[in-house]
Parts: sequence; structure tokens; C-alpha cells
Amino acid sequence: MKEVIIRLGEGQLETGFATVNIELKQDKKTQWEARPASLAPAPELRDLLNRWQLFYPSVLNLSQHEPSRSVVFNDDTITNISIQDIRELNDRFNRAMNAWLDCDSFTPIVKQLRTKLNYTELITIVIVSERQNIWQLPWHFWDLFASYPHAVEVFCKPPLTSVNTIEPQQNGKVNILGLFGEDPALELNPQFLNTLPQAQSTVLTTTSAYEIADFLTKSKPWDIFIFNGHGDTVADDRIGAREGIIYLNNRTPLEISRLKIEVERAVDRGLQIAIFNCCSGLGLAEQLSDVNLPYIIVMREKIPDRVAQQFLVDLLTQYREGNSFPEAFRYARQRLILADGSFARFADWLPVLFHNPLSQNVTWQDLSRSRFSLSIPPQITQICNYLSQPQRRIWTSVGMSLLVTSLALLLKSTPQLVELENLAIDRVAAIQAATVQSNTSRVTIVNYDEERGIVIFDKIKNNADSLVQEINNVSLKAKPFVWIVDLDFGIDNSQLTRSNILKGCTQQNTDTKIEYSIAEILCDRSSDASRLLLSQPYFQQLSEQKFRLNPYLLNKIDRVDLNKIKDLPVESVKKLFDNKIVVVGIFSDKQPLDSIVARDALALDRLTRAVDPQQRLPLFVPWQVGMELLWILLWSSAIAIAVWQMKWRLLVSLVLVMHITSAGALLFYAQGVPIVLCTLAMLVVGGIVLTIARIGKRRVRYLG
Repeated sequence: MKEVIIRLGEGQLETGFATVNIELKQDKKTQWEARPASLAPAPELRDLLNRWQLFYPSVLNLSQHEPSRSVVFNDDTITNISIQDIRELNDRFNRAMNAWLDCDSFTPIVKQLRTKLNYTELITIVIVSERQNIWQLPWHFWDLFASYPHAVEVFCKPPLTSVNTIEPQQNGKVNILGLFGEDPALELNPQFLNTLPQAQSTVLTTTSAYEIADFLTKSKPWDIFIFNGHGDTVADDRIGAREGIIYLNNRTPLEISRLKIEVERAVDRGLQIAIFNCCSGLGLAEQLSDVNLPYIIVMREKIPDRVAQQFLVDLLTQYREGNSFPEAFRYARQRLILADGSFARFADWLPVLFHNPLSQNVTWQDLSRSRFSLSIPPQITQICNYLSQPQRRIWTSVGMSLLVTSLALLLKSTPQLVELENLAIDRVAAIQAATVQSNTSRVTIVNYDEERGIVIFDKIKNNADSLVQEINNVSLKAKPFVWIVDLDFGIDNSQLTRSNILKGCTQQNTDTKIEYSIAEILCDRSSDASRLLLSQPYFQQLSEQKFRLNPYLLNKIDRVDLNKIKDLPVESVKKLFDNKIVVVGIFSDKQPLDSIVARDALALDRLTRAVDPQQRLPLFVPWQVGMELLWILLWSSAIAIAVWQMKWRLLVSLVLVMHITSAGALLFYAQGVPIVLCTLAMLVVGGIVLTIARIGKRRVRYLG
């Protein structure tokens, strides 16, 4: 932000200003300084100002009586005020201000200044004068502001006094003290302060000056002080100046000079901003001009209560969204012309901002930062400022998302995260399995138990024909869909390969414990059962993919002992095995997943359920790396872009809800979405972008 400091030396409107100095500052350093200029006498401005002060009370009265076109005013010189008079006075002031500032002794300097300024820059024009009638002039009519729409005028009473740099409270909150006048007729909204993010607000209603003083100096340090109520400025011959008054209620006035010492102490403790949202406050600003408050806002004249409250809401809303305080002031002041009635034509005249250019310039983010954020090196701040520019935001978002996405995919090799993700998938599958009756599985495990296997170990070692014969006997009785035999006693079991048990079964035993392909499961691809399963479009689509095994489905699979069924009657065996896929092998109840037979049974159970339209339980197919990359990149980019637009808070919530909903749907119905890594990536990217945005919006402090 650039600051143009215009110092009006000795003089007044009637006689002119013989010495006018203009200085341009940026980054606390003087960039340009003009030779002294001058401003000619402007008696017309003085007369117009007097006329305005006579007109304005009737303007308020006229607004209250609309749609009536005029109202009688009890004054000997002005008997009738019309809307046309209001328009004419406004236009005359506009022309007179520009004619005064376009004089031959001042214009050449302004032309040089314009060459140093940019249309898109944030510019604060500080008008330094001790004359109240200079503060009362509508400087926003100056055509310089039309050329630079991001410029705003502020005032300062000389002399300029350097102040110690006061750091914000560093507690992560903006501390606000609100003093509200007690008047039932006032339309005040103290609850609004509690809605501001990263703020801690205390609302005070009292008629005791002692209590106000104690809150200012003996409670916690404050960042912002707000008075909401009635106020006035009266001439005080004792001090030779105008005295600012605030009303604690309709009967209790309090001169601001009585609180001056307490306000100064509050400034020493960190007070940055004072807002007097009350009528006729120029006397307040004059009395507090030497306490070195960085910012003071007052009203030039009377202002309707409802309009004053809207100004405060617009001001604080813009300030907490990251704008500088002068920017927020300019926005809130311009919005006043939307007020109802003829008053609106003069509404943007009313707010006045006083600023000491030698004091620090802080944003809402500066006030709400913690000690950690205050320790950020300037180099990082500059980088973040570069990245947070609007034209670079989209590339910053995508770049950060791509970086975090790549790191997330690298974490896939971390066993703990993989296990966490697998656990989430299995838990959902368990919920699905719980809805299926135990007798609906098409898979039966025929257990050739471990103890019996050890007993006949020698027999099997020498001759596996007996086991093969037992299986064949049951097969003749039952005619099941598919037989799979996986018996491995840690010996040379060449006679017990699948091809020896079931014709067409050519796949060997596998050491893979978690993943199986369809070809490894359905060894007899020529059987009726295999053709039935493989004819399903769902299987054709997944035939080359991997799918997860869900241990929670084990309790849905029938388990019988081969030794107990080999001699059963045919009808009994058929009842056990008809329309079933039978897996024969050693099953351990203690460590079931260490048994190949259990893994085969689980995989087959998933296959049969996946193609059953009445009892569909989807296969969990972990995505390939490329698909995971796109998934994480999509959602992390979405949350990053949403974070940039923090004023659209609903957008951030909407993106999160959409992600959770879509991830949950895909998880439950089809795919093993990398939910854990995706969610972590979204949060990390959002946090990084938010940090960049906050650091990037820091404004350089002007210390003189």
C-alpha cells in the first residue's frame, strides 16, 4: 500500500495555504517528495460549507417525511428545502472542490504525483491539517479519487508523532471492547460483534466513567474499541477547542477528555482502532489526536441509527475478510449512499477516518495471529504475498494439490496408513455382511483339520490317493459347482496340486495373503459354475483386477469336517453341498487368515455375492495409482480453491460434504477409495493455502 501525505501548512480557507508539501511513501520509505506548492484562498468553499451545515438538519428531516417533496425549515434565511436544492448543493461542492485543487500552483505537483501511482494500487491519501473546516470538506469529490478507485482519504492533526511499535496481543483473537449507550430508541445490535470470526468481544453498558476506565486499562489489552450510541461536539471556551461528548444514556454525558489518559494507556497496551459510531464526532477526534491511535473513525454530523449500524457491520465485515482498514472504511462509506431517503445523497460525507501515518498499519489477520505466526521470516511473507496474488491463485492451488497428492501416494507404502485404510474398508464390508443371512453364502469350507492332518501326515506324504479318493466320493454324491483343494503340509505335495484334484485346474498355490485374481480362484474355468460366473458382465470387467478379502465374512461361510461327511447318505450330502462352491483344506480357527483355504473361501464368497442381484455385496477393488492421483488431486484442488474464497464459507463446507458423500458412496457400492489419504491431503492443502492467504494479506507496517 502506498501513502500520499499532503501537509497543509499555515493558513485557512479564507486566505489560502502558502505551503503545501506532498510526500509519497511505500514500504516505510519515502519514494518521492515534491517541492512546496500552495493552495489559493477558497471563500466559496467556506460559504458552501456554512450552507451545508444549515441544509443538513433539514435533509434529515426531509428524509423522515418522504415521499413529501419538501419541508418547511424554521430559519429566516432558508425557508424551504427541496430535493433539487440538495442536488444543486452537492454539485456545487463537487465543482468548487475540484476548482480549488486545480489551481496553477498545485496542479503541476499533482500531475507529477499521478505518474508515480498505479490505477490498481491501494493508496491512502493522508491530509494533515489542524483546521476542522478542512476535515469537514468532502475530499472524496476530488477527481484524483475517480482516477484511482482504490484510493481513500484520511485525516491527521499535526504534529506527526512517532510511536513505539506495539505488537498485537498474539493470542490468536481480535479483542474488541464495545461500549453501548443505554437508549431504548437506539437500534443497536451488540450480538453482531459475537459473530465475527477470530474475535473475542466484550459488550459494556454502564453509566460509570470509573468502570469504563477500568475496562480500558485494567482488564485484558484491547485491539479495537467501539462506542455505539449518542454523541456530540460542543465548543469549550475553557480549552479553546471543541469538546467531544458521548452519552452513556439520555441523561449522562461524558466528555472524552476525561477518558483521554485511559485511552492513551490502552494505546500503550496495544489498542489499534477506535470507532465512535455516533453523531457529530469531530470533537472526539480532535481531543484524541495526540494519543497516537493508529485509526479513529468519527461522524461529521448526525447520522440515523439504522444507517450507523449498517456502516459498522460493513466496516468490520470487510476488515475481517483481509482488507486493510482504509479499504474497509472506503467500502463501508460508499455503501451509505444506498440508505433510504434524500439523506443518502450526503450519506457518504459523514464517516471520517483519522490515521497517524507514523503508526503501525495492521490487518485483521495481524491482530488475530498467534506468537508462532508473528515469527514468520520476511522472505516467507514475500513468497506468500507473491503466491496469493489473484492471477496466481489457481496455479498455486493446483501446484500445492499436486505436490501433496504425490506425497500422499508415497505414503501408500507406509504399513500403518495402508492398514488404517484397509480397516475402514473392511468395517464397511462387515456392515454389509451383517445384513446378509448366514445361509446365503454359496461357499462351504470342508475342513481337513490340522490335528487329523498331522496324524495321517505319513500316509499323505507317501500317498495322496486316499485323500483324493475321499474328495471324489463326496463329489459324486454332491455335484457341487466347484471344488478347490488347497492342502499344504510343508512337504513335497506334488500329488496334491489342484490339477491332480480337479481337471482343468492349472494354478499353483500362491503366497499372496490379501489379494487374488479371478483366475487364481476359479481353477476349473471349464466347469458350469465357472462359465456361469465368468459370463456375468461384472466379472468380465473385473477379470484382470484385484479385490480385497474381508475377514468379517468368515462367519457367513459354512464349515464342515470332511471326515464327518464322507460316509453320509447322498441326500444329506446334497443338502450340504448342492449349489455350493466347496473349498477343501486345513482351516485354523485361531488364525483363519493364515490358512489358504480360508482366503479362497472368502474370495469366492465375494465373487458369488457380487453377481447375485438379490444379495449384492460389491468387490472392493483398490484403484490403480493413476486413478488415486486423479481422485486426490481433484478434491484437494477443490478445497484449495474454496479456501481462497473465504467469503464464500458455504463453498468450503459444500466441497467437504460432497467429498465425504461421494467417497462414502464409492466405498459402499464399488471401490476401495483411498479415503484416509484423500481426506488428509484435502486438509493439508487447505491448511497450506489458508496459511499462504493469511500471510500474503499482511500489510507492510509504516513506522515513519
